[in-house]
Amino acid sequence: MAKITNGTIFDLQHADDAALSSHTPDSLQRQPVAISSEYSLFSEYNQEWLLTPKRRKSFTSHQIRRRPQPFSLVGVQLGLTVQSTYLGSTVTSTCDLTAEIQQLVNLTFASFGRMSKRVFTNRDLSARTKMAVYNAICVSTLLYACQGGTPYRRHITTLEAFHIRCLQTILHVHRWDKITHVEICSRAGTTCLETILLRRQLRWLGHVIRIPGNRLPAAYFTVNSSAADVRWGSEKAFRGPH
Repeated sequence: MAKITNGTIFDLQHADDAALSSHTPDSLQRQPVAISSEYSLFSEYNQEWLLTPKRRKSFTSHQIRRRPQPFSLVGVQLGLTVQSTYLGSTVTSTCDLTAEIQQLVNLTFASFGRMSKRVFTNRDLSARTKMAVYNAICVSTLLYACQGGTPYRRHITTLEAFHIRCLQTILHVHRWDKITHVEICSRAGTTCLETILLRRQLRWLGHVIRIPGNRLPAAYFTVNSSAADVRWGSEKAFRGPH
């Protein structure tokens, strides 16, 4: 039997964007209805408290293989999508990070290209200065929101290949020079991208562990969802850190 805990959420009223998750379509429909009914109690005192969804920004994403049922909020029917953008991250119904990784690589490539002539290929700047700019802008863009995802080896390989190409450009190293990736990272004063990714994930996990237990993020990430019905879900079930 799954353990159910009831609590009052106060942080939602300060959220600009909110995402609701559920294991069944019925419970997902009940969540926005309950939120709308609570907001309607205060709408007579202040019209700003009235919940008004926008058709262009309100949608639902499903992970079930059968045809999903339509959802509505305050009389507005929400659209169904298999891929959406939430807080700058690409979310898919299959929980696959391929589209997200490709989007991050494209954005980082654009940023690297805009600063290539002035910074990265400028021989008047030292490699240390170039790496400082690269770590501050390119690596931060390439690993945006990397703490919440579970990349596979193919995703890490894609990120690592792009990372090495950028370092080769900064150090003016070509493929025919036959310099190993370890030597390239050593000359640049950095490590492989997988190590940087693991460090950021561990740092983020430390912040989550130190969150007080009465906070909503701590309650969400410490929930045990192993008893949930995941027959129609993704390949792996989510289990928060304990």
